[in-house]
Amino acid sequence: TAAWPGDNTPFQLPVRGQGSREGFRAALQAIALTLTPDDQLFINVTGSGGNRGHGRGPDIVVQPFCSRYRSTDFCADLATLPRHRSLFVLMSQCFGGGFKQGVLAASRADSTFFAAAAAEDSPSFTLPDDLRWDSFQKNFVTALGDRDITAIEAFRYATDGAPVRSPYDSPEFAARPDSAARMTLSAD
Repeated sequence: TAAWPGDNTPFQLPVRGQGSREGFRAALQAIALTLTPDDQLFINVTGSGGNRGHGRGPDIVVQPFCSRYRSTDFCADLATLPRHRSLFVLMSQCFGGGFKQGVLAASRADSTFFAAAAAEDSPSFTLPDDLRWDSFQKNFVTALGDRDITAIEAFRYATDGAPVRSPYDSPEFAARPDSAARMTLSAD
């Protein structure tokens, strides 16, 4: 099993739905029933992404049959959530940076922080010794093991301070408002 990079405890994410747009929409609908104005939502997208150009991307490659979950659809689905305190989105798939502006515009949260392993026109890469993790994502999640670290501090660690990282990743972030960069996963 994979281990949580922060403290090496087993990293377990129970999967209860499909890895598809329908599965994500069902998860958002379930979350919407209990999401309050005081809540924080953390979304971590892993896997593969694509960008076919000419307005046909970026997208997340989802199941079944490697379907494309376009950025515009992902953001439209995200916009269905009720108002909440903060949204923290971490994307490790190729071309994830292309979701940045759409996520900021669609978010109903008072504060939104977005981080991607790769720019809209760039791939991301797994670690050579651990194909389960993109290097940026693993480093970011490792930094989040310190519950008091801010989003921007985790981003800086993942891009500059981590001992192992891919020189081919092109990480980027955005925050709305600017103070969202100082949010933590425990409080902001």
